[in-house]
Amino acid sequence: MGVAGYLFGGGLGLTARTDGWTADHVRSIELVDAAGAVRTVDATDPERFARLRGAGPADGEIVTEVTIGLLPAGPLTGGGLVRVLGPADEPASDPGALHAWLDWTRDLPADVTSGLAVVPYPDLPFLPADLRGRRVLRIAVVVCGDGARADALLAPLRAAVAADEDTIGPLQPSELGRVHAEPEVPHAYLGDNLLLSDVEGAGLDAVAARTGPMVVTGIRHLGGAAGRAAVVPDSVPGRDASYLVGALAPFESGSGPEVVGAELARSEVDGVLAGFARHTVGRHPSFRFGPTASGADGSVSG
Repeated sequence: MGVAGYLFGGGLGLTARTDGWTADHVRSIELVDAAGAVRTVDATDPERFARLRGAGPADGEIVTEVTIGLLPAGPLTGGGLVRVLGPADEPASDPGALHAWLDWTRDLPADVTSGLAVVPYPDLPFLPADLRGRRVLRIAVVVCGDGARADALLAPLRAAVAADEDTIGPLQPSELGRVHAEPEVPHAYLGDNLLLSDVEGAGLDAVAARTGPMVVTGIRHLGGAAGRAAVVPDSVPGRDASYLVGALAPFESGSGPEVVGAELARSEVDGVLAGFARHTVGRHPSFRFGPTASGADGSVSG
């Protein structure tokens, strides 16, 4: 995804609770419309400007330039807390670390943005030995502040999680990949999400206990500046949500007992999200992808 595509969904950045959605900082967008005319769209064209920042361009529109306001530089502290929950093919005996993160987020100030991911790594020879065949919890954190501020805020979480690895420290913009530690090589995934007013504790228990085909479950803490109304109206979904839970599953074409096709991957993703559905307030289009990501209205994304 490029910068423009990221902005079309609002842009949920690593400091979203502090700085809001990236779309909040867009000053203007230049595009070529279906008739070939070049337009500069800003707050003087409120309807089009709102649509572009959250829903994206209409058919025939091509965005060629975006002007974005910059934010003041300041110290950042971030990284991840990593804990092995057990073998990937066995239910985790203790989901307490997941609940500890959720409890920790309840009263966080807006200068902290965090999320968690549970990854059941398959037992494959090309994976690192410390991940292979393990169910791994990663809690990603960014604090807009120095190390002392971060340490004070993180102390109860660190004590509760008892991480096997702690990479949280001073963070430069060039090191942002350290926060979520996502793979740099693209893969074929199918995914979906729910925007939530709250997180169901039973959903966390189910994620910790789940076995079967690989599904990565991630939860992002929203609110703070990401929950404030836009100064310049936009169409970004999720301002009324407190959390976003997403699930993604790798899939492949072909046949055979070991092949996870798109249909099975979709079923597994839907099953994970069902555990959180009671507090649903919507979905976010930027976290829906794959060949069979059908909405309730029959629409397909991906």
